Amino acid sequence: MTDSPPLDRRRYVRLERQHMLRHEKYEFQIVEEREAFEEGMLKNYSHNGALFETVTKYRVGDVVKLAITIPGWERYKKEFYKEDRTSRAEPVVVLACVVRVETLVSDRIYDTGVQFVSIDEGDRWSLMRQIKAQVENG
Repeated sequence: MTDSPPLDRRRYVRLERQHMLRHEKYEFQIVEEREAFEEGMLKNYSHNGALFETVTKYRVGDVVKLAITIPGWERYKKEFYKEDRTSRAEPVVVLACVVRVETLVSDRIYDTGVQFVSIDEGDRWSLMRQIKAQVENG
């Protein structure tokens, strides 16, 4: 008997890249801004979701705020982009719902799969164009 690979139910192309991200559980009651982000490692992403590695154990259904740093994604925005030393790469900021959590190292490291629930539509289109270009260029 052979084990068949698990069924991949993704509807969107995922780009396998490692980038830094910051994350925090999103609290709807908090009025003031605070910086409670923790760092993690993005493992793959699409314009609709992502998988990242973290030391924080989220639960399925948690809403998290992500600030994902993807070098060069700004050049796919429709707005004016200038590449010079005064330009600073801005992260893609999204709210996402945790849809899967897998323990990698017991009580220490977790893979967290999320679906984007709130993302600027211009940023979503920029990510789609960036992913398409990366896939086409190998």
